[in-house]
Amino acid sequence: TSRVGSPAEAIIWALGEIGDRRAVPALLGFLASRSPLQRAAIRALGAIGDERALDPVAEFLSRPSLSRDAIDALLNMGPRVLMRAVGFLNDPATAGPACELLGRTGDRRALWPIVRALNSPRARVRRQCAAALGQLRDPRAQQALHGLLRDPDGSVRRRAMASMITVADGSMGPVLAPLLESGEFQNDMVVAALRGPSAKAAVPALEEMALRAGRAQSRGAVEALGRIGGPDAAKALANLIDAGRSELRFGAATSLAKLERIHALPLLIEAAHRDHPGKLDAIRGLGDVLRPVSLLDENPPLPNEISALIESGLRAETEGLLAATVYLAGASRHRPSMDAIAIVAAEHERADIRALALSALSWYGVNDVCE
Repeated sequence: TSRVGSPAEAIIWALGEIGDRRAVPALLGFLASRSPLQRAAIRALGAIGDERALDPVAEFLSRPSLSRDAIDALLNMGPRVLMRAVGFLNDPATAGPACELLGRTGDRRALWPIVRALNSPRARVRRQCAAALGQLRDPRAQQALHGLLRDPDGSVRRRAMASMITVADGSMGPVLAPLLESGEFQNDMVVAALRGPSAKAAVPALEEMALRAGRAQSRGAVEALGRIGGPDAAKALANLIDAGRSELRFGAATSLAKLERIHALPLLIEAAHRDHPGKLDAIRGLGDVLRPVSLLDENPPLPNEISALIESGLRAETEGLLAATVYLAGASRHRPSMDAIAIVAAEHERADIRALALSALSWYGVNDVCE
């Protein structure tokens, strides 16, 4: 193969691919050879995964040119790897690769040893520790990562924020929300870490970002409002249904529909009854809210405002309003609308609207049909 540079390397690769543990002593002997053979032997020992190679291969964590190969190999060498890597955290020459190794194990028992290693005077080590904390995906790392957001080294701060995104559980909202206005980090990174009601202080900034930013950041802001939830975020999403580009209105209605019904339903009903560009998105959002409820055996009666909306929408001459209303009627299993939907399914000139009507009819239950 292209990775083989000499006959000796080809033999070493073959020994690793065969996976025969009897080859381990011979491969350990190659670790004292020149560099190409060392790399080949490390990789072959990793492929075999014999614990006898753990300590000899771990010694290469201090060799920058071979540390990545050593990490890859050590990951296959059994449960002792964790404690061996923790021991290497105390050596400045191996602390960084050891952090990377611990992070890649995904073993949350490594959390506190990695946190202690954040005291290293070397920015590279702190950066690798921050990355490792993100790889563990343990929310307990949030406090440590938050401390790194004030690190004197910019690369450490950025890596800490990237890891914060993967471990955030919503409890750090109060300290993350102000970062949207600080300019220290890219807004999309901060936005991705915001979730839960504790981040509600970020709602005004997110609403403004959704309206003013580019398409990708706008979508991220809308999704963050959905993750934050609560009445403030729901109101912001309802405002966004009224404004902006069509994809923004659609995203806002979709996110709003996923919030708690007590917050989402009144706002969507209000938006669906007004004449504005987001009216159809609000009607579809109502369908998204009501469909899970309608699937229950005992489907509760619809509010009068929704029934009136459906009855008027099914008489609409505009195809967009008709399609949105058909979806809402089927999603909510509005029984008085079944005949009208059946007519749409049989007679409408557009095939996509006929197909939508057929889907809407399929959501009704046997009891609905019988009644």
